[in-house]
Amino acid sequence: MGAEGGNTTSHWKEQWALWNRGDVTRRDNGSVEFTPTSGGALDWGISYAQATWKDTRSANGRRVMWGWANEDIASDYAFNTSKQLGYQGAMNLPVELFVKETAGVLNCGEQQDGSHCIESCNGYTAQTLGLRPLPDVIALLREGAAEQDIEVGELADASKSVAADLGSSYELTATLSGADLLSGPAGIVVAQSPDDAERTTILFDPAASEIRVLRDRSSLLPNFNNATFVGHFQPYEIHAKGSNTTATEDLTFHVILDNSLLEIWVNERFALTARIYPSRNDSTGLSFFAGEAAQPSGAKASWTDVKVWKGLAEAWPERPEDTSVPLVWDTAEQTNNYTWWAGY
Repeated sequence: MGAEGGNTTSHWKEQWALWNRGDVTRRDNGSVEFTPTSGGALDWGISYAQATWKDTRSANGRRVMWGWANEDIASDYAFNTSKQLGYQGAMNLPVELFVKETAGVLNCGEQQDGSHCIESCNGYTAQTLGLRPLPDVIALLREGAAEQDIEVGELADASKSVAADLGSSYELTATLSGADLLSGPAGIVVAQSPDDAERTTILFDPAASEIRVLRDRSSLLPNFNNATFVGHFQPYEIHAKGSNTTATEDLTFHVILDNSLLEIWVNERFALTARIYPSRNDSTGLSFFAGEAAQPSGAKASWTDVKVWKGLAEAWPERPEDTSVPLVWDTAEQTNNYTWWAGY
């Protein structure tokens, strides 16, 4: 569901994409009552106005969702900039919604992201909303892409550049080990120029239980919003089956960058969409980091199973690369209200 007017310090947009789980009951007067029991954000970033339906053509009758990723242009410049771009907004990749179950969760209920807790002998089974890009769509995007395994390894208060020329359209998967997850911040830098003038940082902060997208250096172009997106994410503490040991879950990042559109999923229960607008042709680098070398804090990160698919397939291969056209709007005379409107 969409909600408006609820901007907060950490979520500065007035638009929220939300979900709720609850109980549906019949009132005495025959009307229907929905009582929420858990809930959270569908997307912690710019995605909004989601629509969802049952895919009756699939064998499992999956639930598919589309979202709208608007532009993120400073309001005073939105109209003129959109005219220059020749388009306004885009759709997110289609996502499958499902009930995500994780067994043996010891800290179920502490999360603000709306886990429903079912007690078991090994703690709880946590149920929450699962989100993942449609596997068949991902398979089509990977057709013709160059697949590459990347070695990152263990980092301690350091960063590591792993690629300089990934282009502007690629898919990335990477796993951050839970063993050192709570030692300090760690993350991924995408759309990075060689001199670091442009970069977008995807950061996990264990102290705040947050995943952030830092856009203060995403673009050298003026008049684009560069505020940081913040989403809540608290890892599960898992009781190992058949033993008395516990461990913090690994974080599996799934990232797709398509020019200005950045989509992020983590552990199939967190989603964040952002616009980044890199301006330079060489803002194509990729780095991983743990903590900060200039101010060592003991942060460690072990990155494994890092894969990149470079050069994703065109969704419409027969369409010209540049399909932009001048935006068209009605004049006051045409609408007969003698008031000019914004035209987008």
